[in-house]
Amino acid sequence: MHGAGAPVGSLGAGRTTTREPFRTTSQSRPTIEQRVVDRREAGLMVVRVTVVDSVAAGELIRLLVQEVDAEQVRFEPERQHVCVEIVKSPDQAIGRILSVVERWLGDGGRMATDVEIDDHRYVLGARQPVGEPQ
Repeated sequence: MHGAGAPVGSLGAGRTTTREPFRTTSQSRPTIEQRVVDRREAGLMVVRVTVVDSVAAGELIRLLVQEVDAEQVRFEPERQHVCVEIVKSPDQAIGRILSVVERWLGDGGRMATDVEIDDHRYVLGARQPVGEPQ
């Protein structure tokens, strides 16, 4: 018998289910905030560079992958950012990233762009050529 009035436990009595019981413990899916904390605890720093489109992102990503020792380089199209994850205390890595971005801006005749380093925003322009000594 099925439906209202059916004896309790008659439908599938004794069967086991493949569904997990509802979890009431602290085990839950990772959230964006948790991933940010996890990155920081792992000693990673994130540098974000604003780009105008996916073509520009692809060009910058190619340069960064060739010249920077990064944990990860990726494009976030919804925010128009190229993101570079590097190990903390990365003075040399940050300097290298900024140099690559300056050269990329200059070589493409691009305007200054926003660069965000661990949630601190800066404006970075192309490196100006140094004049010849007189």
